[in-house]
Amino acid sequence: MTGPRDPHGPHDGPEWERLPGDERVPDADWDALVTGISDQSGFVPEMSPEEIREQLAEDEDWVPPEPERIGWRSAPPLFVLAIVGLIGGITGLVVLAIFFRPVPGFAVLALLGISMVSGLLLFLNLPEEHREGRGGGAEV
Repeated sequence: MTGPRDPHGPHDGPEWERLPGDERVPDADWDALVTGISDQSGFVPEMSPEEIREQLAEDEDWVPPEPERIGWRSAPPLFVLAIVGLIGGITGLVVLAIFFRPVPGFAVLALLGISMVSGLLLFLNLPEEHREGRGGGAEV
């Protein structure tokens, strides 16, 4: 199709994709809509391009600070113990229930107690208020 599109003539594609004549956009209106679509019409900064280049050159020398250590080695010992107790208690209960059917009652009570106390310690270890500053955790 090299000529202008005929709004009422034959079209390629299935019948259900065709719009009724009163809903079609005329070619002149469509061309007016899409003429400047590839032009740059974004934000125009108050700085000149030279100032932007200088600022970017200064920012290239920036070295990020050393990140804080994270993980179980830098965590408080009681926190690590609570995580191990919760995971170990639940895992122990599941293993006892699957492989050792006649389980003594004190073992089940001990594992339940360990799991509950560990869960309580983890719950009490949650921060009391939202941390402010530097994104409040919204940064990578």
